[in-house]
Amino acid sequence: MVELNFREQSKIAELTEAVYNRDADGNAGPASLSSLSQGIRNDYIIEIADNTGGDVVYTFVDRETGQLYVIARGTDSSQDVFDEYPYLLTGNVSNLAIKIAAAAEALSAEYGGAKVTVAGHSLGGSESVAASLLALDVIDKAVNVQGPQLIEKWYIPLYARRWWSMTPSSRQRRSRK
Repeated sequence: MVELNFREQSKIAELTEAVYNRDADGNAGPASLSSLSQGIRNDYIIEIADNTGGDVVYTFVDRETGQLYVIARGTDSSQDVFDEYPYLLTGNVSNLAIKIAAAAEALSAEYGGAKVTVAGHSLGGSESVAASLLALDVIDKAVNVQGPQLIEKWYIPLYARRWWSMTPSSRQRRSRK
């Protein structure tokens, strides 16, 4: 496990909170780029990498340090739990984990192979950890902010055993489905 210093922890907490667009009642939906705070928009180059199928994945590039981040939001509704969490119980890869890994690979390629930190809150955090297994060559840190620990304690060992028992060509096919 890689330890994060306080500054890294603060940045990741700020980014994982920023991707929620909270209304007056505290309900959270996906944040549009314009709804992100001015401070976030000034400090980072931001894009929405994927906004399909109810999943929202953002990329952030720190203007000061050049650090690359892929941030996934957590559950939007109870439907997300039914759509994504069954993957945890079967050891298969979820659509959200694949989207996070793809965003990390694209962002890394755009910035000359630089390493990427992936993170998210709740479901987004759990799936960020799972995504790190799909893009080991570009993801250097995966952070689960207040997400279920099923992935770290149960899913990763199961998935890793399946992954490493596969041939390289079948790994490639499986990680792109």
